[in-house]
Amino acid sequence: MLTNNCDINESEAAPIECARELMGTLPRLRRILLEFFPCVEGHLALTLPQFFALSCLYSGESLPSHLSRRLMVSKPTATVVVDGLVKRGLVERGAGPDDRRQVTLRLTPAGRRVCEAHRQAVEQRLCRAFAGLGTDELQRLLLALRDLQRVLQPDAQEKET
Repeated sequence: MLTNNCDINESEAAPIECARELMGTLPRLRRILLEFFPCVEGHLALTLPQFFALSCLYSGESLPSHLSRRLMVSKPTATVVVDGLVKRGLVERGAGPDDRRQVTLRLTPAGRRVCEAHRQAVEQRLCRAFAGLGTDELQRLLLALRDLQRVLQPDAQEKET
């Protein structure tokens, strides 16, 4: 297990130990996220996959294939998630800018509002969880999370296989 100090020996820093720590953390993180689903006060109920899809589309429109890759799910699974969001008026499909046969996905104004409300609720809950950490611990955690995001990016995984 990781300790609160920086004195981690080589055996504790092995990839297998990192994997075990992450696997032990994921259920707790999932529980925290699920506290805000299926609803955030005054907004539509969302599933975690729907929230992640809205979050991916928050920065701009996307092709369905790109969304499935970012969500790390199959194209049919992403289609089911998007279909539910389209039916609820949170996402809209449109023609591609260069090829009308190409489909793009974008948030509607309602989708943007729902995404923002859910993001804010999750961020507030995580901030409460991190409030007990000191500045040095927060800095180490931030660096570790950035490293984790980098190594878990779909592009990084594809290069390894």
